[in-house]
Amino acid sequence: MLILGELMKTQHRNILFGIPQIHGRKRVAEVVLSYKIPAVELRPVYLQRVLGKILDAGADILTANRSIIGETVNMTLFIELDETNVSAKEIEKRLKKLEFLSEVSVFEPKLLLFDTTHFPLTNGLERVCIISAKALAQMQEEMTNMLGSGAFAILWRMGLEMGKNFLKIIRSLTSEKKLEKKNMLEAFKQLYQARGWGIIEYVNVNLKQESGKIRIHHSIAENFKRKHNRPICYYTKGCLTAFLEEIFQHKPLHIEETKCMAMGDKFCEFEFR
Repeated sequence: MLILGELMKTQHRNILFGIPQIHGRKRVAEVVLSYKIPAVELRPVYLQRVLGKILDAGADILTANRSIIGETVNMTLFIELDETNVSAKEIEKRLKKLEFLSEVSVFEPKLLLFDTTHFPLTNGLERVCIISAKALAQMQEEMTNMLGSGAFAILWRMGLEMGKNFLKIIRSLTSEKKLEKKNMLEAFKQLYQARGWGIIEYVNVNLKQESGKIRIHHSIAENFKRKHNRPICYYTKGCLTAFLEEIFQHKPLHIEETKCMAMGDKFCEFEFR
């Protein structure tokens, strides 16, 4: 069975601000609100009324995030107030006139456009913390500098645990108790990319022969400060090992990194059989 990976077009997303850095804008407000919907068919009506109040005040909506848990809707918006004389407090007052809103707060963030309203951050299942790709690469390089090749075994073990955690998340988010191998590959690819680790491409994967290649575009290795003369993605290798062993029912697995962005390659590539 041959599976060829498809690289989809992606877009940058600023997860801290919800909007890119803004230069020259002086008046930006954050809107946080929640409400309950008695019937599904009323969702667009309620949303239209909320957005209408903001737009009627002359504000521009820069970004909006809405999540629905049961019957409760939570919304966070960043709005621009440059083209209106209406204050953040006035917009809050107008929104509070909507009888269905149970919580409304509109305020202008000080100094930085950070969303500090929402804490802790979660991926829907567990708490997460944001760390930059450069910081992760630096941690691995410092560990390698201090421990030499001994760091590779530690990184592999750590990656192995991450791979097991990925499997738990996939199982918890799917209704089927046991996914087919093809669907497991797709789920892992989606989760890996959604968590910011890189973009996976499957090349010449044969599920019957239990062999193939996994390419990772934009891996952490592209952030290493210096070039290496050998593949060093042992953390990723451990993660892939845990995942592939599960797919192939814990049969003996050989996986080898043959290309690495830390060596100057265009992507990291792992061959398995």
